[in-house]
Amino acid sequence: MNRVIRSVSQAILVLALLSLPSTARSDGTLAISSLVGLSGFATAACWTATLAEQRGESRDEEPDEDSFTRRGILVAASLAYAHATSESDLEPDDGNLSLKNSFGLKARAGYRCHRYLSADFQAEWIEEFDGTVFPKGAGARSRFDVRSLVFTSNLRAYLPLLGDRMQPFALVGAGVADMKTKRSVGPGRKNRETEFAVRVGGGVDFYITPNVVVTLDTDWVRPFGSLDDYDYVSGSVGAQYRF
Repeated sequence: MNRVIRSVSQAILVLALLSLPSTARSDGTLAISSLVGLSGFATAACWTATLAEQRGESRDEEPDEDSFTRRGILVAASLAYAHATSESDLEPDDGNLSLKNSFGLKARAGYRCHRYLSADFQAEWIEEFDGTVFPKGAGARSRFDVRSLVFTSNLRAYLPLLGDRMQPFALVGAGVADMKTKRSVGPGRKNRETEFAVRVGGGVDFYITPNVVVTLDTDWVRPFGSLDDYDYVSGSVGAQYRF
């Protein structure tokens, strides 16, 4: 079985390398291929960690179903509160922009592959950053709104504490950001762009039971290309279920 898993992980790693973007590709293809490639890297890393841990286990040893650091599938959802961090860079030439913070939702599914590692696929939807453009000269105010949807493949590293019931973690991920902008008056009233994006953050998991977890985290999302001024920080609180 270990040979089969090793072969699968190696195949995933090869596919990840082949799917990594080149500078010759279009922006849309670059973003999608980056997501596939980094998803492969995260999966391969988890399989490798699983194999390394299994080598130290006896064949007759059964996994501890009550362990807070056991391997297994996980799903999670949380409520997010986001702040646009590059407000000044988004200002149009004809006015000054003020953006309000916004609420959103996060959802993810993944696999805890090792005591210290997990990989997951995450979607984050930010309802809308409500903005107002104040004209520099004569003229009426206008609205400038930004709606965001980000998909990333993440790798999380844990530091189990207090009998493993509290587990601080750091995460890094990459994927795609799809953002819609809308202005009530002036040029570029509606626009939609999809670009490559990275996610960096951290948080802590609190285990209520071996299956039920409360999660607090903070992430920084940084899109690139035409969306490089639309980075934001989001804090969230949510629940996770471990199978």
